[in-house]
Order: sequence, then structure tokens, then C-alpha cells
Amino acid sequence: MKRAFNTVKGKLSGSKKKKGKRGKNAEGNQVESNQSETDRVNRSEVVKSVDNVEANERKLEDTPVISSDNTLDNVAATPAASIHQTTHSEETGTVPNATSTDEVALTPAESINQAMHPEGVRMNAGRNMYYNVQGNQTQTINNDNRHIINSNNNVFVRNVNESSKIQKWIGAPNPSINFNAAYDKMTKGTGVWLLEDSRFNEWKDEGGLLWLQGKAGSGKTFLCTKAIFSISAEHQVVYFYFDTLDQTKSKGTYQGMLSSLMLDKPSTTCIFIDAMDECQASDQHLVSRLIRDLLELGSKIRMFVSCRHTASTVGISSATYEISLNEQVVESDIQRHIEQVFQDRPLSVDVHKEVTEALAHGAHGQIRWVDCQIQQMQELATRTAILTALKNLPDDLEETYCQALVRVNKHHQKDVEAILKWLLFGYEELKLELLPEILRVNIKQQTLEDTQTIRKSGLSKIISSTLVIVQEGQTWRARREYVLQLAHPSVKEYILSETILQSSAQLFHVNDQLAHKFIAQLCMIYLVVCGKDGSIDEEKFPLAEYAAERWPNHVRNLQLLENPVKSLSLHLLTDTNKSCFAWMYSQNYETSGHALPLYYAAMANLPNVILILVEEGANVSAQGGEWGNALQTASYWGRSEVAASYWGREEIVKLLVEKGADINAQGGQYGNALQATSYLGREEIVKLLVEKGADINAQGGQYGNAPQAASYWGREEIVKLLVEKGADINAQGGQYGNALQAASHWGRQEIMKLLVEKGADINAQGGQYGNALQAAAYRGSEEMLKLLVEKGADINAQGGQYGNALQAASYEGREEIVKLLVEKGADINAQGGQYGNALYAASYLGKEEIVKLLVEKGAYINAQGGQYGNALYAASYLGREEIVKLLVEKGADINAQGGQYGNALQAASYEGREEIVKLLVEKGADINAQGGQYGNALQAASYGESEEIVKLLVEKGADINAQGGQYGNALQAASCRGREEIVKLLVEKEADINAQGGKYGNALQAASYIGFFGKYIGRVKLFLDKGADINAQGGYFGNALQAASYGGETDIVKFLVEKGANVNIEGGKYGTALQAACVAKEKDDYDHGFDYLKQVEILLNNGADINSRGGRYGSPIQAAAFQGNQEIFDLLMQRGAAAIDPIFTVFQEDPKIPFPLMDNEPADHHIYCPIFWNM
Repeated sequence: MKRAFNTVKGKLSGSKKKKGKRGKNAEGNQVESNQSETDRVNRSEVVKSVDNVEANERKLEDTPVISSDNTLDNVAATPAASIHQTTHSEETGTVPNATSTDEVALTPAESINQAMHPEGVRMNAGRNMYYNVQGNQTQTINNDNRHIINSNNNVFVRNVNESSKIQKWIGAPNPSINFNAAYDKMTKGTGVWLLEDSRFNEWKDEGGLLWLQGKAGSGKTFLCTKAIFSISAEHQVVYFYFDTLDQTKSKGTYQGMLSSLMLDKPSTTCIFIDAMDECQASDQHLVSRLIRDLLELGSKIRMFVSCRHTASTVGISSATYEISLNEQVVESDIQRHIEQVFQDRPLSVDVHKEVTEALAHGAHGQIRWVDCQIQQMQELATRTAILTALKNLPDDLEETYCQALVRVNKHHQKDVEAILKWLLFGYEELKLELLPEILRVNIKQQTLEDTQTIRKSGLSKIISSTLVIVQEGQTWRARREYVLQLAHPSVKEYILSETILQSSAQLFHVNDQLAHKFIAQLCMIYLVVCGKDGSIDEEKFPLAEYAAERWPNHVRNLQLLENPVKSLSLHLLTDTNKSCFAWMYSQNYETSGHALPLYYAAMANLPNVILILVEEGANVSAQGGEWGNALQTASYWGRSEVAASYWGREEIVKLLVEKGADINAQGGQYGNALQATSYLGREEIVKLLVEKGADINAQGGQYGNAPQAASYWGREEIVKLLVEKGADINAQGGQYGNALQAASHWGRQEIMKLLVEKGADINAQGGQYGNALQAAAYRGSEEMLKLLVEKGADINAQGGQYGNALQAASYEGREEIVKLLVEKGADINAQGGQYGNALYAASYLGKEEIVKLLVEKGAYINAQGGQYGNALYAASYLGREEIVKLLVEKGADINAQGGQYGNALQAASYEGREEIVKLLVEKGADINAQGGQYGNALQAASYGESEEIVKLLVEKGADINAQGGQYGNALQAASCRGREEIVKLLVEKEADINAQGGKYGNALQAASYIGFFGKYIGRVKLFLDKGADINAQGGYFGNALQAASYGGETDIVKFLVEKGANVNIEGGKYGTALQAACVAKEKDDYDHGFDYLKQVEILLNNGADINSRGGRYGSPIQAAAFQGNQEIFDLLMQRGAAAIDPIFTVFQEDPKIPFPLMDNEPADHHIYCPIFWNM
């Protein structure tokens, strides 16, 4: 989709939809499985059911594939933190990081334990599909529906949409991808020794912690997967695979593991954690602590952890059972693996023996090393080559990777460097289709070279599969995506290590600073080029999405900001550059209102750029942008991928304050920085600003002041802090008038109590709801309402959107609150507010029980007021049939006049409420009552397209030719809309076809103008056949021909001319039909199939006066020039149009058109032009 906007005005000129990101998981290679025969049998038992499951799956709507690229900001970061749902909804008033008052904090271990014992049972972490299978056979279908796990327990069916919402909410990674990838690669017969090991079986029976330890590449993941598959036949399991190669980073964190495990609720607890050593170092102690806490919670809990023995895994060294993968233990697996690989490749007995012995001898317990050597040997074609290779085998994995890098073709060295940097430090998985975009960026020249295509099979020509592999990703729009990934975690360790610097492959060494600098430059250059026209075409530039979203992340990670990164950053932060708006607009940053680079740097969370700008003399208090200044935008703005600074950038705020930013500078949506950060709930930033002298009572912005902003979103601690620091609780201003009303509207009970205790004026007037009581009544909080009443709130206080509390509660259907207010003496008939009175409000929204209550308590049924005049009128318009009956029974005046539609009958007729119309007519409604927008009920029904109501009214004696209202009469009203049957019915009932009046003068003009792409030509013919005056004058367009000409109805224009319409008759807005046709582009739908040029030709060919004077534009030629209709203008010039007042057209959007007029003598440059002098 191409996103375009006017870069001069800074306003969008193209529609933009907030984009939704696609899932980005890699699901593993679909390689032929080599499972044991037992495994094959287990899986084949349910294969027939898979088709049925998949068929059911296809029927499920809105079921997205789980994405692993969700951020984890909202998941507990410490063991003591609780996890709670966070949404940002105006309806519920809940926001990110807002904790409800009734929430009980649980440790992660307690949360998981609580989740593990539900009423129902479900399987496997990270799954987004659950199916209940008959009998004892349970199926869990993974993302790709390839792997089935059997168990003797049924799985309950849960709401798929809800599961997906939860998955997205907590950003849980999907470990089934890792399970599938490992399962598919397992060799037949391997890992059986583990399942037969006495320690494994004792752990399975008794519970506790089993630690499977081994060095890199020893097959821990395969064995963990084998164990998961095996034990799932007896117990339900949850599992998580730490994965240092996961570019979304979620599979390398404690948060990712915690959020994934909490999705599952097995009744018998069995938890697998693979590759714990691949968890990021700062989180490993948290994982160890969680394991200890879980083991302490239940004696029967089973935990299986695999990892290397490192200093960071000492916390699990006291495991109940420990299995070490030494050379002797895994030797048999390595032998089977080698035999399996070479079984399809016939080798002589002696060569096969030498290969097997050499690989087994050199493996030293590392099946990964064996795989790497096999990959190289499979490329060799002769016996001699194989035997030679066996004599030169590398000693270990590091030497293996070194050799693979040294073999890189010198012409591809830069490409390989780019790939490795991206795979190691990119923030998203690298799709194969994006690789050419990365490689086409010329960093040195800052240009994009011609694009190229790299296929899956062609990647090996660039880099060895020993280092980088291509995985199958998810299917997107019936097309399978492929992603690049480092072949093994040990590849990453080697490239980042000091060892590579001492080798012949040192060229390929990578560190975080080199990588982030490279990717930042690449992204920014890409954006500068693809956004140079002020828009980004994502189809043409597929890397633009990542570049626009992530370049600030890479720049932010740089310790030293130097050129060219510095200059490129400033270029993209300067809104006089089109590429600046292009990337900001693509990421939904605000682009309205000019601002300086410092402001945008704060918005993008770039403290290193801010520091440079400040050092170079940037005005830290400069005003501009939606949030007013850099300090306010730093206090407010946030990006979810930056967990440490989400919604509030403390470090940037500190930096700006230290550099002299005006803390109390006014401007922007939230008035000042303190209000902005109070709104978002950043307590530390609030404290900082207050300490630095922020004016607590400063007025301005959407919420008036900081206490109101904090009260609005329920920031209790911030409200307390502001009150303690002397905030004026009763300060007036902002959307809700004062802090108490803001808290009352959103149900912030604790804040309400605090404010009342601190002396808030309960009856203070102002704001959207007038006072706190009305806000509480609208919200429906009975307890808060009682509190306010007890503290002396005036129940009948007037003001605000709903006039009073009773009307607000009635509108929202708060029956208990209505009863309470009435009991406390509320004036039932009080007038005021949007709906006039409480009865009207309840009737409008169809709150039948409240209507009954109010009527019983003496509400005046015929009280007038509001948009629809009275309660009966409102109920009739909205189709509240039962309420209409009730009001009529209680004596409502059926013929009461007032409101937009005059009376209840006209309102019901317009909206097509047939049953209500019948009821009102039966109860004596005056069918011909005049008044309202449509004059009478028949005209309203005719325009509203309700044929049955039209028939009913005509049968009951409605005056077909009654005059009045917007369209003059029923026939003209019907001619404007699409119901041909109504038009014919009215004509059959002898409606006056030539009746004058209304917007379009008569029915013929109305039908000619609306036309509906020629579809109404039938009714035009009907009117003429019935004697309609084709040249009748009157109405907006003067006559039918001018109406059709302006409306773009070519067929109707041609027909009217053929039937004798006077082409030069004058009148109406455009004077003549020819001038109306020349206007053309004045209509928004000019490009929707209307052929105005042909209409002009028809009119000219039939004698239209090309130089006629009058009308809005003075003449046809001026109309064409003014609207920039070049083709029509050229045609008129060719036909001899006289130049009339060309000077004024220079002021229009297209100055090129007037010049031919200037050259066409004699042109009267002083002639009066109506449109010019009235602009």
C-alpha cells in the first residue's frame, strides 16, 4: 500500500489505516521424520482424525497464527510481580500497567501453580488451537497441524478467538515451533537410552527435578523433545524452549518463558524447559528461582531442565536427578545418526567403515559436529575426495565454522557480513524475500542498487548451510514464507567470541556496536531513498516497514554516535525533508504541526541524538508538534518495543531537564509535561518534575491540570503525591471540569474517596457531565453515587451533557441508580441537557423498565425538548415499540408537534417503523399533519424508501399532493431515492407530476439530477409520458436538463435533448446546462465513470450557446478554467468560445490553463466575474 501525504502542509492527503503486523514465527524444517517405529504407530493412530480437525479449523473465523514477535512489556519482570490484563479502552477506562483495586499479587510460581489446577484440562504451552477428541485419544494440533501428541486425558475446547487474544496480550512465544523442528530432525532409534534410564523412569514416577546436562551440540534439545513426546502418553505436559537464535528475543527471556507456561493448565504437572543456558544472562537467576519455588509448591511436580553446566546454572545443580551427556552416553546415538544419513548413499564397505569410525572418533560427544562434517562430505562425489576429507577433519566446532567462513567467495564477503549482523542483532526474523533488499543497499554510496532475486537453493552459493539455514515460516496469503536462521547457537557464540579474532576468519567477527551501526545506516539509507517523494510504497520497498519501525532501536544502542549515522538520524528527524514524514507517517507518529528535530528525537526515544542536539545548541524548550515540546513528548510518548521506557522516558526527561528545558512550558495536547506524565501514570517522572519545580496547578491541555489527568486514568499514587505537594483539588478546567468529576466518570472509587477527604467541592459545576454526581450516575457506580449523596451532593444540580444526574442514569439504563435518585428526591420532570428530560432519554435508548418507573413516579409524558421533541417522538424514531405502546396508553399526545421530523408519525415513517406507524394511525394520529423536515408523514416515508408505509398512509387517506418540507411533495422525495415501486404507486394514485416546490423544483428535475448512473432514466421517461413539463423552471438547478448535466447523467442529458429540452434555457445555480456540464470536477465523483466531455459535445451539437453569460462562473469557458478541466476547456476553445476575464483564474490551483485565454484576443480583462468577487 502506498502512503502519501502533502509534505509542505504536513497534512495527510491519502487515507491511512493503522497496519496490523503479521505473525513472524519460523515453524521449523519440514524434513522427513526418522522417528522410531513406536512413535510412528502412536502418530498414525490419529492421522485419520487430523483431516477432520483441519476441516474444523478452516471453519473457525478470525483465528490468527500466534506471533512470536509480540513484546513482553506487560508481563511481570520480577518473581514478585503479578500479571494482569491491560487494555487501553475508552469504554472500560483501563490502560497499560493499570492494576485493578481488587487484584491480588501472586508470585510467578503461585500464578503458574494456580493455572495448573483448573476445572478443565488443556495441553502444551504456546498452542492456539484446542480440540476435544472422542474417547481416550487426545489431539493437540500445532501451528502447522503436523504433530500430534497422545494422552489419556481429554482436552477441553476453548474459545479460539479468546485464546488468540490472550496470546497476543501477554506476547507469549510459541514453543511448539521448536518442538516441531526438533521432532522432524530426530533420527530413528536415537534417544531410546534416555527413556530406559533408571533415573528418568524414577523421576517420571516420583517427581522432582531432572537435569540433563551436556556441552554445546550434544543433542540436548533432541533428547528433551524425545522425552516430551514419550511422557505425554502418560501425563499432560507444558514445555518451553529457550532459543538464543530467536530474533524476536522473546524466547531468550524469563518473561517469555513465564508468559508461555501460564497459558497452560495441566492437571498433572510436568514441565520441560530446554536450553536454560540460552536464557539471557540477566534472567537466568530468575528462572532458577522459579524452578525452586515451583518444586516447593508440590511434591508430585515433575520438572525436566536441559542445559550446559555454567556458573549461571548453579541454581539447579541440586537437582533430584542428573544425567550427563558424556561421550560414552551419546556414542550409540551418534552411530545410529551416521548410519541413517548414509543409508541412502551406497558406499563401499571400507569407505563406510572409515567414515563411521572417523566421525564417531572425532565427535567427542557432539552430534552437531558430526552433522557439519556430513554436510561437507555430501558435496563430495568420489571415494578419493571423501577419504581425503576424513584425513583433514576439523578438531572442533570452532574450527569447523572457521573453515566455512574462510571458504566464502570474496565477492560475497560483504553479503555474508550483512547477513550475520542482521541475524545476530536484528529485531525480527529475516525473511528470505527481504534479503535482496538488504543486500541492495550501498552503505558507502548511500544508494539502492538494482534489486535481485535470491531463491532458497541459491543461498548456499553465498554462505554455507553449516552457518545459516533456511527455515519454512508460516503461510501468508496461500504462500509459504521462508526465513533465515543461524544453523545452531554455537555459530552465534563463535562469531561473537574472541576466538574468531585470532583466526583466519576474523573478518567476520561481529559485536553489538558494529552490527547496530551497520543496520541503523542500512535502514536510514533505505528510508531516505524510498521516502524521498514523501510516501512509502511498501510493495516496491518491502524492507521499509522494518526500517521505519526499527531504525531508532538500532541508533539507540550505539554508545558513540558519529557520522554517517548522526547525519542520517538528523535528516530523518527534520520535518522539512519528505523522507522524515514518510517514515513517521508509516509508524503512526503524529505528523501534524511543525516541530524541530529535538522534538522528534524525544518522540522516537533517542537520548544519544538528543544529547548531540543539545550540545550543538538546540532550544530544549522550543514549541511545536502535537505534544507542544520535547519535554512533554518525552513525558508522554512511548513505543511498546522498548520495555524499560514504555510510556514514559525517564532518562530523556532527566536529560532535557538537566539541559534547561522549561518544565512549565505550555502547549500541546496535554498542556504541559506534568499533565502528560500524570495522565500516563509515570510516577517517577512526576516526582522528578515536581522536584525540579513543575507548577502543580498549571492550567491547560485536554484535562485542564495534572490532578484531573491523573484522576481520569486512576493514577492513585500520583493523585496522592500531587495533593501532598499542594495541588488545588477544586481547580476548574479541562474535559471533566475538575478532578472529582474525572474520577467519578471513570469509576475511580479510591481516588474519589481521597479527593472528598481532602475537601473536594462535591457540587462544583463544569466539564462534560456538569458535576461529579452526574458523572457517577452516567458511569453507573451505585456505591460512588451513595458516597456523593451522603457528602451533600445536589441531586437536582443542572448542567453538563445530560442536564442532571437522573437524565444521565436514565440514558445509560442504570435502573438501580434511577431508583436511588428518585428515592432521594430527584425532580423527575427537570428539563435540560441533550435529551430534555429523563423520560425522553430513557425512551430514546429503549430503557423500558426505567420508562415504566418514571411514568409511575409522575413523569410528564408530553414534556417537550431535545432533538426529537418528546418521549413518544424519540421512541417512535428509534423503533421502541413497547415504549410507544406504554406512552400511548399513558396518554401521550400522538399529534404533538416539534423536533426534526415534526411529529411521531413522520419520524416513524421516515425510519420505516411499520408497526409503530400502524399503531399511531390506529390511535388517531393525523396522517396529513404538516411540519418537520419532510413536511408530512407521506413525504418522509417516500424519501425513506418504505413502500409498505407509503401504501398504508395512502390507504388511510394521506394527501398525495400535500406541499411542504425539504422535497416539496411525496413524488419529488421518492424521485430522489431508489424505490421505483413508490414512484409508480404515487403516479398511479394521480400525484401531480408538475407540482412545483422543494429542493429540486419538481419530480422530473430530481430524477434527472440523481440519475444513479442512468438507472433512473426509466422514471424520467415515465414522468414525460405522464405529461411532465420538460422545460419547467425552478429548484436548485433551474430545470431538468441543467440538473442532469451537472449530475453527470449523460444518457439522461441525451434523452432530454432528444425529447425537446431547451438547451439554452437560463436559470438555476449554473445559469445553463452547458455551464453545469463544464463544472465537472466540482463533483467529488468526477472520476467515477461520468463522461462530462461527451455531455458538453451533445449540448454544443444541439445548439447550446457557447458564450452564454450568467450563473455561478459567468460562462462555460470560465467554469472549465476555474475547475481545471483541460479537455473541456480545449473543446470550448476549438468551438470558438470567447475569452472572458481570464485574470482571476490565475488565482486557482492550476495556473497553466489561463495563459491560452490571455493570448486569445480580444480578451476583456476587466469583465465582472461573479465567482471571483464572491470568493
